[in-house]
Amino acid sequence: MAGRLRQKLTSAMKTVSPSGRSIRLDSLRASVATPTQVVVDGQPTTRMVDTGIRTDIDLREGQKAVIGKASISGRAETVFVIVTGSIAE
Repeated sequence: MAGRLRQKLTSAMKTVSPSGRSIRLDSLRASVATPTQVVVDGQPTTRMVDTGIRTDIDLREGQKAVIGKASISGRAETVFVIVTGSIAE
């Protein structure tokens, strides 16, 4: 069973100032749901377990930022969340 990647954003707003354009992302959430073996009522079963990051961030246009790192439950795997600011006209 493969994992699922989900992303959600509450709002995005652009700002223009003398130093350039920037973007505000509110409640940016990135999560990965991975299959994990658990025992329920004495029986082994597979459940999807969410691991993720939720943050607000300000980016200058063209800026790349690592906004978080999350370890996947019970595994030696890590998810990095990287975003780039770009304003579409």
